[in-house]
Amino acid sequence: MFKRTLLVLEHGGHPDAVIQTGLAMARSCLAEVVFYTGLGRTRVPLTDLPDPVMAAQWDSLDDERLLTGQLHAKALQMADGLGVRARSVMAAASDPIRSIVDAAQSSYCDVIMTASERNNAVVRLLNGSIIPGLVTASPVPVMVCLPRPWHEVSRGTDLCRIMIVLEDDGSIEVARIQGLDMARELAADLLFVHIRPSGLAPVIDVSGLVADMEDQLTAEIQLQSQRLLASACRHAARTGLTARGTSLPAGTTAKDIARLAADRACGLIVIGHRGGNALTRLLSGSLIPGLISAAAIPLLICREPQHPPKPRTPRRRIHRHRRAAAAAAAHAAQLHVR
Repeated sequence: MFKRTLLVLEHGGHPDAVIQTGLAMARSCLAEVVFYTGLGRTRVPLTDLPDPVMAAQWDSLDDERLLTGQLHAKALQMADGLGVRARSVMAAASDPIRSIVDAAQSSYCDVIMTASERNNAVVRLLNGSIIPGLVTASPVPVMVCLPRPWHEVSRGTDLCRIMIVLEDDGSIEVARIQGLDMARELAADLLFVHIRPSGLAPVIDVSGLVADMEDQLTAEIQLQSQRLLASACRHAARTGLTARGTSLPAGTTAKDIARLAADRACGLIVIGHRGGNALTRLLSGSLIPGLISAAAIPLLICREPQHPPKPRTPRRRIHRHRRAAAAAAAHAAQLHVR
């Protein structure tokens, strides 16, 4: 599935965590890696700036290039030590998010990996973290990891079990497909998790009927959740994978999901989303912002394609039939002349 990964190395953004986790993941998947750092935009010198200001500006850019080169050299050396094929890309980046997405597309990467601290979603937005914008803009999955000691990842990534979160927002299919592909690649078990939606509150006071209606609604929601999980497990079984499903009550939070993943010894959490910006995800109650903060294991965020493939039109077939009819008419004309 993931044959080439773009590892985003930012100064001050835990590059060691990205290098360690990314190399361990790549070795487990027999994949290649591309180390990427976007450099600050080179500004055009202005004639009215004093010489000391211009000298400090260019010295800062030179220092950035030097430190980035040293960081990439270290990463390439670590990749060589683990037997992982790797290359380095450093480019000027006036727009950090767009430059990362462009680098992933130009390098034919099928996943982008970056690191995050245990900050909440609001702090990430205020601090200018690239993660919210990257989740919004990237057409390929984004993997978010946390800093981990090197001895925990140097022998490979423990991906014996993968958790796939199925949300009722239309992103179930993309999460299931990406999770199944990853599990097939690593021969891992699957744990499907679905949070049951809450029932509808009565508008008027019908206390005599509420109890029966609420029980019926709760039973129906539970049944639909079990059907959804059973269908996901059947899809996994068709590909030879072992899968289990867990239905969780309404109101389950991202922290509860992260705790369940730790209790079930999962090595990766997969979740999908339908697009929208970071503020939309916060207001809509998406689990993604909370999981980025709470999960102690890598989180793979998969975006549903914005433009699904269009159905094939019979235009070529019509043209082929026209050509066949024209050829038949020409042949008939030749016979008539003879």
